[in-house]
Amino acid sequence: MGSATSSSSFGERPPSDADPELVAKARRRPQEMSNREWRSVLGETAYRVARAHGTEPAFTGELLDNKGEGVYLCTCCQAELFSSATKYDSGSGWPSFYDTMKKARGIIIMSLLAN
Repeated sequence: MGSATSSSSFGERPPSDADPELVAKARRRPQEMSNREWRSVLGETAYRVARAHGTEPAFTGELLDNKGEGVYLCTCCQAELFSSATKYDSGSGWPSFYDTMKKARGIIIMSLLAN
């Protein structure tokens, strides 16, 4: 399967009309972003899921059946979270992984604490 060095990346991208300066700020200094700024960078659905503890309905996400090799990115800051090599079908209706990228472990913990 894939590896962390694959050139493919998967994750929701900012809306095409998002302010490039805010997108850059989200990547470099996410802790300084206001909720209003996050909404404009992420769009409503991604904001609800990533920042407001929401979820997309089971079995509807665009990455559920993705079999491409590469790395799954954080929709907010584009940090590398999961390798496609660790993706498996849990039957839950959402993409599932049995391990995180080593650098992502602190990001995931910090994200949980921040929200």
